[in-house]
Amino acid sequence: MAVALLLAVGGLYGALVGQLKSATDEDESFVALERHGVAYLRPLSRLVGELTAAQSAAVRDAASTRSRRCPTSTARTVPRYGPSNDGPTCAPPSTR
Repeated sequence: MAVALLLAVGGLYGALVGQLKSATDEDESFVALERHGVAYLRPLSRLVGELTAAQSAAVRDAASTRSRRCPTSTARTVPRYGPSNDGPTCAPPSTR
């Protein structure tokens, strides 16, 4: 009877150790993934700062080019879009 009780307690202890090891392994893998994610945090925050500064500069430039006018009163401004967007250009008056 004592041997059966010892085997039952030993089996329960073995199951407890197995569950503890499994939980510890999961926690270790989670921490490793977190550490990997934190490695991206500093360059990402630097990138967000640079993108914000670039967007602010673009908005400031767009606001300053909006105020430009064509030198003659009959010409009209035509917005330019695309990579060479350096503001509106002057176009001859429409013939319509």
